[in-house]
Order: sequence, then structure tokens, then C-alpha cells
Amino acid sequence: MYKILTLNKIAECGIAELGHGQFCVSAEEKKHIQFYKDEVEPPVQLTGNSAGKNFAIILMNAFNLLMPFTILTSGGTFVYGEEAYSFSNFIFLTYFPLTVSILYFIIPLLRLPSYLARKKSYEHRILRKKLIGFICAAKKKEFDLQEFLHFLKIENQAAIEEVKTTIEKILLELEGTVEISPEGKPIYVFERLYNELFNS
Repeated sequence: MYKILTLNKIAECGIAELGHGQFCVSAEEKKHIQFYKDEVEPPVQLTGNSAGKNFAIILMNAFNLLMPFTILTSGGTFVYGEEAYSFSNFIFLTYFPLTVSILYFIIPLLRLPSYLARKKSYEHRILRKKLIGFICAAKKKEFDLQEFLHFLKIENQAAIEEVKTTIEKILLELEGTVEISPEGKPIYVFERLYNELFNS
């Protein structure tokens, strides 16, 4: 089992001091160290490319679609003029790049339903992990809904309903209970988790 090590500081000499030992970092390497806040797990991506790369690919494929289409509609005169040309060259300049470019557009579209399903599952997992992390870090056992919403910075009604549903599932998993406050609002009590974390 691996332990999560907390980074205390990076000394001026280029030594990163950890809770359990040290490792050396050169001055040049320190410039490239990036710290991520609230990085629970890598996001789901449709293509794996950045927005800039996707834009460049779309431009190249659009060009590859336009040129073969132009040659096809001109019957080859756009490239060859009145000169004779072989059928194989004509195929290579038209149908081949046209087919490849169409596939470049079609394949991401075919992956879209799977991507949307994976993204929805990813967002649910992230929400669940953030809620459990907040419950554990708060070092208390009683929470109301507003505490969770304030932590997540959520105001949208649909998102609020999703948070409530997720909390109720977590409550069942962690054997918590629901109590009603004097104001008539639900109070989520995670007594077993609290006792396991702080009273064991």
C-alpha cells in the first residue's frame, strides 16, 4: 500500500522535503513543476487532443475534403487541365483523401454517445469523491445541505437535486442517518464514519 506524502516545502537548494524522506530537484526542473488544485482524476476526453490541435485537424481535414471534391466536380481538369492522366492517379487524388477525411470526421461522431456516457459517469464519480472528501476533512459528523452546496459552489436547481441524490447514496453506503432540524431541514449524520476516523 502506498502512502500519500504531503509536500512541505521546496528548499532553496533544490531539495523537495517530504513527510517521509526527500528527493532532489534541479533548479531547471523546479521551473516545470506544476501544482494542481482539486485534481481528483483526469477528465474524460473525446479525442485526447487539445482544442488547438483539434482546430488544426479540422482545418486540414476540411482542406482534404475540399480539394478532392473540387477535382471530382471538375473531372480532373482542375489539376491536369487538358493533359491525359491515369485512372489510378485520379483515384489517389480524389477518392482516397476524400474517404480518409470523411472517416476523420465520422469516427469522433461515432464515439460521441460513448463519450457522453463516460463523461456523465466521470462527473458523478468526481461529485461523490468531493463530497466524501469534504465530509472527512470537516472533522464533524453532522451536515446540512447548504454546507455541501457552499463547498461545491452550486446554485443550479438540477445540480442541487443531483447533490441531494448523491448524498443520500453516500449516507446509505457509510451507514449514516438523517435527522430533522428544528427548522424542518434534513441533517445528514455520519456518526459511524466520524467514530472510525477520529475516535478509533
